[in-house]
Formats: sequence, structure tokens, C-alpha cells
Amino acid sequence: METRILFALAILLLFRAVAFSAEIKLLPRNDILAPDEWLFDLNPRYSGAMAMVKPNPDAVNKPPATMKELVEARGWTMERDFRGDGGITHESRHLGAASGVLRLGRVIRISGQIVAGDLDRLKTLVEAENFSECLDKDYCPFNNIISFDSPGGSFFEASKLAEYIQSQNFVTVLERDTICESACALPFLAGYTRYSGFFFPRRFAHETARLGVHQPFIQLPEGSYDSGQVSQIVSILNRSINTVTELFVDAGVTLRTLKNMYATEPKSMYRLSLLDMGTESILVFGKERKIAELTREKALGFCASAYRSHFGSYSQALLDNLRSDERTFLTFEYGSNFVCTMVRDNEENWKFSICDGKTCELAQFGQANIYKYSDSDVLDDIATSVDNTEIGIALAEFANRTALLEYMRYFHKDRDYTFKPLPSETLNAETPSFYCGKIDTRDAGIVRRIQEALNRHDIPVGKPDGSAGPKTLAGISQANRKLLGRDGERVDLELLVGLGIAYDDLSPYVLCGNS
Repeated sequence: METRILFALAILLLFRAVAFSAEIKLLPRNDILAPDEWLFDLNPRYSGAMAMVKPNPDAVNKPPATMKELVEARGWTMERDFRGDGGITHESRHLGAASGVLRLGRVIRISGQIVAGDLDRLKTLVEAENFSECLDKDYCPFNNIISFDSPGGSFFEASKLAEYIQSQNFVTVLERDTICESACALPFLAGYTRYSGFFFPRRFAHETARLGVHQPFIQLPEGSYDSGQVSQIVSILNRSINTVTELFVDAGVTLRTLKNMYATEPKSMYRLSLLDMGTESILVFGKERKIAELTREKALGFCASAYRSHFGSYSQALLDNLRSDERTFLTFEYGSNFVCTMVRDNEENWKFSICDGKTCELAQFGQANIYKYSDSDVLDDIATSVDNTEIGIALAEFANRTALLEYMRYFHKDRDYTFKPLPSETLNAETPSFYCGKIDTRDAGIVRRIQEALNRHDIPVGKPDGSAGPKTLAGISQANRKLLGRDGERVDLELLVGLGIAYDDLSPYVLCGNS
């Protein structure tokens, strides 16, 4: 693919200017994967393939030590369309090859600012080290690795790097604690392959890496410009936008991420979460550490990131609808078929399952399933509603926190294969700023305080138990009318103050309060 942008005069198209030029070097060895690290199952499209490449702890034979051994072990033939023995899927074949390279391939690292001439420097190193192992032109099923740690630089050079990396079918990777922002995203996302019309990603990111994008921009020398020069500048800018879009679309990047990129000012950065990366067919790796302790705020942050990766924004409803107890978290949004639930399994580790608006195993878990586990009328009512209503609306009809969470545990018991381990970085992730300063009004602790306050205001709701059931919600509605002259079950600072709950007592429930 030929570069589509011509540069004239002293006009530079940049993503972000930084201080140092890139260092391009061949590493003495491949230390990308630690012994206890492997790929996370964050993209449902590749779930079956993930199962094929995970190490088997019971295996007697040691894993392949070279790419040749890997090829022989998998029975791959090196024909033009990359055949196997016919017993595995295209996804498993290509993921096996890409993950094999991640562990066994040689590595060139590009670190620092991307500047003019970097492509020539990379090509010189590749040729000197016989680094590209293509079997034929544009056919390199097991080619080596280009690693990035760069805050950006020249868009023009980055686009040329992207075209070259894709033409060689190199694997791209972001290692531990690295960044790849602005222009760097172009060559990193070029880690993919197309054979016989089949697309598969060959780009990996460690769970601690940061990937960010924003609008490209033109930096001009100071001075006056005539109408002809202005027309030329506009032409270059338009063609650059086309190039970015085409490079990203060719790389399988979703319209949602493109939209977020163009909506982000050059001085800001749209950073992709781990779930964003999974959505963009970036294969995330790291430690599948067992997570035994999980706070409501961390659960909300994870679910909110999942929602943003699917819908491009954050949702207040996820905070309003957050329910939890010691074994289960649940939140959802009405009308979007989005549900995020986490369950502590029998080994005392937290796992998650997400309805993303398209596919939803929970929507299939109705009456026929709940009959196997419970004869509760309340659970049967939930199951009936799930069978007949949009999933978020179905869950919203049932205010009883205890029953909803019990229903989720039965769902986990019935469909445990849909639940996945949480990435360990979930515990380190910051709460999205969208929620900071807001009060988690569904936390059992604050619900108990509200129930006590309602009883004190002669609005009887029964024994305070921390569960916002129908009686408590009716009491909140009555308090809104009595104290504030408004309708609804909304709980906010104004109502809490009206109920006589001291602000200092609310601090444990204010999000980001300990940040």
C-alpha cells in the first residue's frame, strides 16, 4: 500500500512532539513472556482458539523451544494458505502461530520518538540480521516481533512503518509497562495478517501497557499564508485523515475507536482499557492471578470500562444499578442488553461474564434453567421476565437485591464456561473520572443508613438490612415527596442531607474518595 500523503514546504503533520528520537535495536533475547504469563480471553471471537494455545500444566513433554519445533509439533504445512491438518479452526491455527512467535521469535524494539528516517533504519537492521523470515513475498506466517515503547512522533513516518510492518506480517507487541501513544498506534496496529481473505491479529499488549490515540494535527511555521498555501494545507489535512482512517480500517479497528480518536483533542489522550484492546482484536497477556478480594468500586470500574468499549461512553445507570454481596456483583443498563456480573467461584476467586448488547448467555437463562435449581416464586418471576423482556428491563423490574444476586449465582452454576478470570490489573485500575465524586447509593452500608433515617422520619421500612427492596424504594419515594417535593426513587446528596445523614458519614461511599 503506497503512502497517500505528500508533504510540501515546512509543513509537518504530527501526532505529538516529544523530546527524543527512536532507538531501534535487536534485543539479545526474547523475554516478553514471563513463565507465569499467558493470553487473556477478552474477545469472544477467539475464545475457542484461546483454549487451544493455553499451556497444559499436566503435559509431560516440554513446550517447543524453536519455531521449527512448534511447526512440526502442530503439523502445519507451509503452503500459500497456511494449512494445518484440517482438525483445527483458522483462528486456532493463526493464534497458535502468533503466540508461538511471541514466546520464541526474535525481537526488534523501537523506543522513543518516531522521526523521519526510522523506516530506512528499521529496514537496514532487518536486512543485516536476516530478521524477516518470509517464505515468499507477503507470505510470512511465523515472522518475528517488532516491540514498541513510544510516545508518538511523525505521522508520516509512522504510516510508512505501518505499511512495511504489515507487508512483512511482523508480530507487534507492547511489553510490560510500555506506552504506545499517538503516531505509535499506527505501526503497532499494523500487526495483523491476511491470507486468502482471512484476517487475524498478530498484535499483543501486556496488561500493564498503555495504548492511546488522539486527533492528528498540523504544526505550521509562524507566518502568513496565501490562499494557495491554505488550500494546500487543507488538502494535506484531508488526505491525512483519509490515510489514518484507511490504515485503521485495514487493521480491523472499529468505528467506535476511530470516533473516540477524532473526538480527542491533540493535547489529550484516549487510552484504551484492557477490554477496549480485546474489542480491537489486540491479544492481551499477563498474569491470570486469582483474585479473591474485589471492592464495589473496582467492580464498577471494570464493568464501566467494558460498557465504554462496547458503546463508546460511560453510563450513570451502571452506578445506580450496582448490586453486590460477599459472593456476587451485578450491574446493568436498561434497553441496551448490557449486563456485567461477577461471581466468586467455589475456589474463592472472582470471575466475570458480560452481555455486550449483542451476545448474551444470560438472556437464554430463563424458566427452563431456573427450575433445575430453585422453586422460589421470586426467582421464577425473574426467569419469566428474562424470557420475555429486554434483559436490562427484566432485571430492573426486581428491586430485591438478594434475589437478583442469587439468580446470578445460579446462572454461573449453569453457564460457568461463560465466566472468565479477571485480569490482575483490575485491582490496579483507576476508577473512571466520570464516576469520581459521585455517591454509591446502592452500597449496603449507605442503604442501611438510609433505612435507619427513613424510620426516624416516620417512614417505616422495617428492620435495616442494607438491601434496597420494594419497601425501602417506596420509602425513598415518600421521602422525596415529603422532604423535597419531588417524585421518584432518586437518592442524591440533597435527599441524604434532608434525611439528616451527616456528610462525614457519606465519605466511605464517595467514589475516588481514597484516590
